[in-house]
Amino acid sequence: MLTCLATSSCPRRPGGLPMYRRGAPMLLALMLAGSSAWGAIDPGGRDPMDVLRAVGAAYEGLTRYHLVAQAGVRHDDGVHDPVESETRLVFAYGGDGKMRAEISGSEGSVILVSDGGTLWQYLPTQSEYTRQDTADLPTGAAETIVLGFTAQYMGIADSVATAHIVDHETTEMGDREVDAIVIELTYKEGETPPEMEGVMKRVWIDSTSHLVVREEFTMHHPTSDGGSVRSDSTLNLVRADVGEAVDDALFTFTPPDGATEVEPGASDEPEQVDLTGAEAADFTLNDGDGNAVTLSALRGRVVLLDFWATWCGPCRVVMPIIQKLHDEYADKGVAVYGVNNEEPTLVREFLTENGYSFPTLRDPRSAAFMLYEATGIPTTVVVGREGTIVAYLVGVHREEAYRAALARAGID
Repeated sequence: MLTCLATSSCPRRPGGLPMYRRGAPMLLALMLAGSSAWGAIDPGGRDPMDVLRAVGAAYEGLTRYHLVAQAGVRHDDGVHDPVESETRLVFAYGGDGKMRAEISGSEGSVILVSDGGTLWQYLPTQSEYTRQDTADLPTGAAETIVLGFTAQYMGIADSVATAHIVDHETTEMGDREVDAIVIELTYKEGETPPEMEGVMKRVWIDSTSHLVVREEFTMHHPTSDGGSVRSDSTLNLVRADVGEAVDDALFTFTPPDGATEVEPGASDEPEQVDLTGAEAADFTLNDGDGNAVTLSALRGRVVLLDFWATWCGPCRVVMPIIQKLHDEYADKGVAVYGVNNEEPTLVREFLTENGYSFPTLRDPRSAAFMLYEATGIPTTVVVGREGTIVAYLVGVHREEAYRAALARAGID
């Protein structure tokens, strides 16, 4: 955060805390939140609410565990080629502050390890790691991501609106088969992110351990042109070790050969990146109203993307300029969008309180941030009508610089 105050741009995530701590809860909330006011008894006579209460008790009883899951998402707008992504999740907990969390996928990866006294953070793609005394971190900071995974299921019986058992079947968990109870459920309002409200989720529950071994759900996002984007999400538990089966080696970290130790926060420093002249990477994100916006669908228009955060002081300096450009150029074919990876409610309140009306796209997994290498914010990107980046501005600039960027895209 000192970098944010001392320069014209902020590191994408504040220093001093694990880099993925802010983003991971959003990822988990969308993929892992399972949660019934009522349930239909299945033909076998077992009440689904009893099953869900058993699930909650099973996760509450986990005091030492090693869980590995594979999450997948497939987006299809019916026009372009479907976009698929996979994320591998590893969560291990050994008590007394011992933990391990790994999140890896096409958007990047991070490994967090704590032995109870020292927290290591390793970024494989950068071959850099940091170490911090856990006493210097907020209480429980090192355990938040790991405990957040299991906490999603602890109150499941109190969080769902409807639930009914639809099947009993054998499913795979890694290299072994388990007998599973299949339940379809929906959430109560306020117990899940807004975009998940009303969505039917199907979960496979191990009939012996009562751990959730598989989840599936489909969402349809309306687009501004009257179409829709279908998103199919899956989560598969591929490994579950508990108790004495958990290897203590999970809670130690040995730097790989060639890895460089850096000071905490150093990897957050804005990189000197300039994507001017590159083809704009495509993405699909939802705006604040839940409408899906696909960048390639805006081909033929000039697009201005402003990557920002509520906690970023320099971003607040630039945002009045972005609003002014939005108001002035909307009728000239310029599409102005903010891009933010924070909690939707926080963002909505910030925009309302400050009178900003330009649409902001929600990027909970920081996919667009990574595609556009927005490691320092604000980062402002202007995409020309042919889909080429014509300007890439990091930090705070005079209003004339943003107008000049639009001029390079043919906007007077």
